[in-house]
Amino acid sequence: MPGFPPQTKVLIWARQDGHCGLCGHKFQGEPERYHHLLRQADGGSMTMDNGVLLCETCHSQVHDHSRFREPVYVYQREFPHAKWDQGYKYQTQIDNLNNKIKSCRDLRFDLEKYGQDIRNILLDTQAQLKNLRLSSEDYQNIKDQINTEFNVINEFQRKRHEHYEHECETNRRELTEKVHQATNLAQNSHDWKEARQYLISVQQSFKGRKLKKEVSQSLYAELQKAFQVLGDRQEASRREYENLCQANRASLTEKVHQAKDLAQNSRDWKEARQYLIAVQQSFKSLKLKKEDNQALYAELQSAFNLLSQRQEASFREYETACAQNYDFIRDFVNKAVNLVNYGSDLKEAAEALKIARSRLFESQPFKKEKREELKNALTKANDQLSQRFADARDRREREFQQKQEHFREMTREKIHRLEEKADRIKNSIYNDRESLQFQRDKHSNVRPGPREYEIKSSISDKINDIENRINEKSSVLSDLKHTIMLLRDKL
Repeated sequence: MPGFPPQTKVLIWARQDGHCGLCGHKFQGEPERYHHLLRQADGGSMTMDNGVLLCETCHSQVHDHSRFREPVYVYQREFPHAKWDQGYKYQTQIDNLNNKIKSCRDLRFDLEKYGQDIRNILLDTQAQLKNLRLSSEDYQNIKDQINTEFNVINEFQRKRHEHYEHECETNRRELTEKVHQATNLAQNSHDWKEARQYLISVQQSFKGRKLKKEVSQSLYAELQKAFQVLGDRQEASRREYENLCQANRASLTEKVHQAKDLAQNSRDWKEARQYLIAVQQSFKSLKLKKEDNQALYAELQSAFNLLSQRQEASFREYETACAQNYDFIRDFVNKAVNLVNYGSDLKEAAEALKIARSRLFESQPFKKEKREELKNALTKANDQLSQRFADARDRREREFQQKQEHFREMTREKIHRLEEKADRIKNSIYNDRESLQFQRDKHSNVRPGPREYEIKSSISDKINDIENRINEKSSVLSDLKHTIMLLRDKL
């Protein structure tokens, strides 16, 4: 007789976490047995609740021991390690794996930043998948999802590498041309300043450019050689302008000191930087000894660095203030959005949206993209609130129409019942009139005799009773007709 299907065995294994349901032994590759609580021959099902995972020893014990053999159904309490209350652990494991893969998909929006995190998550998920006992269908499904995410990461890295190669080659061609031109100037130019400035500009152009290491070293070495050639040629004419360089040094020293003072104390970043750049530009028009030029230029660069550090600190303060304002306003926006989505008081939600929007546009400083983000959230929430207002109006209109229709239906039923009652009263009046005519005829046909008066009196009483009934029923009938007419007017 066939045993449990593979999917059910996987669920039982997951429920018991690979332990024997009777002795609690952890399976380490030895044979396992799946036992029916209620035998198939006795109508037992093939579901997880009718099965228990046992080791071979316990399985033999179950079939050999009279405590398990005599009854047709073995109770779940006989297997203390079967973890009957954890029957859905298997699905939880599947959900956990799917949630990890979903987190990778959620991070795709910035593969440059989160690419390695995604790869680590996928590797962890892949390792976890190998340690789980899943059905072949679930295993293949999760494996396919993991492979898909790996393919996305690999394709992104391939494209990034191609872009890097292309950028390196473009930079190599541009810098090679510049370095060759710098070498030519170093060998032939008599304008030392122009030649050195060009060599420095070429040297500066290396910064921030992507190059392969061997290419960068080769080009930079060639550029340094050009510097050396220029320095050797310049040394020959250095003595001619040494006195001029001394005067220029004194002038530039004063400017550099003033630049440092601005870099240390000024709060007008633009003015200070323009002055530092002006001092830097003045190096081009004045002749200086190389060591003086380097010393003053280094001092000026330190002023640039100091100004940049102070400006960076100010920018960080600005960033902090923006972040605090964003967090503060975001709380108002989230509260308003939650009221829109889950609140029952739509007017309260509308007021919360109004307050959040007001605070959003009043808060300073605030980054444009963050303000736009919260603005979009408020706009979306406002659209949702408008939809909820429209839905509420439609719902009230439908309820009103339903009540109207119910009222008309009830009115029609009432009219129908009243008309039936009126018909019965009409029939009753008709019968009473026939009875009245019969009694009148009977009264006229009474024969003279000793009991004539008694008989006529009795008949007269009956006639009076019948006439009274007819009058009462006619009055009721009139009231009914009036009521029916009023009800028809309401329809």
